[in-house]
Amino acid sequence: MGIAVCHCGPASRGEQLLAPLRTLGTPLADLIQERPYLEMQSMFDDLFTPGRLYYWKSSLLRKVDDGVIDTILEHAHAMPLTPGSFIYMQQLHGAASRISASDTAFPHRYDHYNCGPMAGWESPAETEKNIRWARQCWEAMQPFYERRAYVNDLGEEGEERVKEAFGENYDRLLALKKRYDPTNFFHMNQNIRPDAERLTGAA
Repeated sequence: MGIAVCHCGPASRGEQLLAPLRTLGTPLADLIQERPYLEMQSMFDDLFTPGRLYYWKSSLLRKVDDGVIDTILEHAHAMPLTPGSFIYMQQLHGAASRISASDTAFPHRYDHYNCGPMAGWESPAETEKNIRWARQCWEAMQPFYERRAYVNDLGEEGEERVKEAFGENYDRLLALKKRYDPTNFFHMNQNIRPDAERLTGAA
């Protein structure tokens, strides 16, 4: 297990906040130190090597209880031992949760984790087992997940998942899309399609 932390502020305050974490045990490696933010942002780039194959699924998680822990441990034991595979929990709290949900397109301004399985592998022969593991892990986590998602972590998962990503901001963003991009010129992303209402109704 790895824990990555980032404190933006006085180093002395950061050490105070980390003190409880440091009492958990002796780590195999402790890389926590003062460093430029851009260096912090690139620390995990090696996990996402160009040319490698990847597949992941994610949703938002409000709390970590025994059921969550047991489910994650069960699927961590079953994880294919291929490069770049792990189960992640990316915490959002603090300053990011102190603005209104309607201030930006991103609506999930409450304490939560963006959580899910990440599969990475080198050989195309390992594709099926890696995708199967990621999907099974994500499905097993459904009782604990919110019906919400982080748009940057969506694949081609349909309009309903896009709605989960934008939440209460979806209708406002759909109106903007219809006004400024009615032909869906900007579409190489998990975008809101101007004909989304028709597509959702058909589904």
